[in-house]
Amino acid sequence: MSTKKVSIIIPTYNRAKDIEKSVESILETDYPNYEVIVVDDASKDNTVETLKKFRTKKLRVIKRKTNGGPAAARNDGIKASKGELIAFTDSDCTVSKEWIKTLTEFIKKLPKDVAGVCGTIYPPKDANFLMKLIYFMPQMDGNTGLAEDKREPFQVNNISCNNALWKKKVLLKMKGFDESFFRDFKTLPEDSELCYRTVKKGYKFYMYPGAPTYHHFRPALKEFLKQSYRAGRGGGVVLAKHPDWFGKQTPFVIGYLPAIILPAVIPSLRFAWLFFPLVSLYHGLPAYKKTGKIEYLLVASVLWFIKSLSNVIGVWKGIFDVVTKR
Repeated sequence: MSTKKVSIIIPTYNRAKDIEKSVESILETDYPNYEVIVVDDASKDNTVETLKKFRTKKLRVIKRKTNGGPAAARNDGIKASKGELIAFTDSDCTVSKEWIKTLTEFIKKLPKDVAGVCGTIYPPKDANFLMKLIYFMPQMDGNTGLAEDKREPFQVNNISCNNALWKKKVLLKMKGFDESFFRDFKTLPEDSELCYRTVKKGYKFYMYPGAPTYHHFRPALKEFLKQSYRAGRGGGVVLAKHPDWFGKQTPFVIGYLPAIILPAVIPSLRFAWLFFPLVSLYHGLPAYKKTGKIEYLLVASVLWFIKSLSNVIGVWKGIFDVVTKR
């Protein structure tokens, strides 16, 4: 039985060690018809030299002359691809052996109006305390949390480029990722924004509770907060560009910062501060359910609070950036 060719695209920037592990994991796949396209986004390290160790026709490396961000790198990969299906993962991710095979078999069974599918995203098996705590937080990858609860495929509005399989014809119809987010604002919501535009055109996405990738993110609090701020800022840029992009969490995020500041200047509203520890404890519950340890609950709750604060500051900054740039 013939299988559709899959082009696996990985953008990378200054991650020579990470990209080596990522490519190694992909080349162990049990899917026969694929190619790997690594798009080096003008790295200053030895990324290209590192990839020369892989002596296989399955791998192609594209070297960009200027740093354009993940959106530009992924668009270059799409243009160079030969597959009917496009898979995305990141250079700090490794994939499971069955990743591509599982998602390609899954997408074949879905209606024609499905644009893409995704699998689960986990921290690596040797994750330390902080990495595990971050994973337990629903915001890290909400689809994975839902998949663990449902244990069966379900429809979603967004698929992350850490673990995604798209129909190439849909990507071309949508004209790929919006490169202006990095070019104009140095922020990275390009996959969420593309999914938003795609759903608006009547397409659907589905989540498969399996086919995992493993995200080897940097287990440092500073990096975690920077990522949270950047994600929030990206969301603010998307919201300012597309006012009708108003998801379930958006009203909460927009009101979060004023809800912290206003009680400080209006004494009668200080009772509202009780809301934050209660909500933080609620979002720390997944860590407790997984481990049964109270210390995971407490630390996860604190992490959720400071992460959300970083995120919402980013949202307001993103909105400000777009409004002042017009």
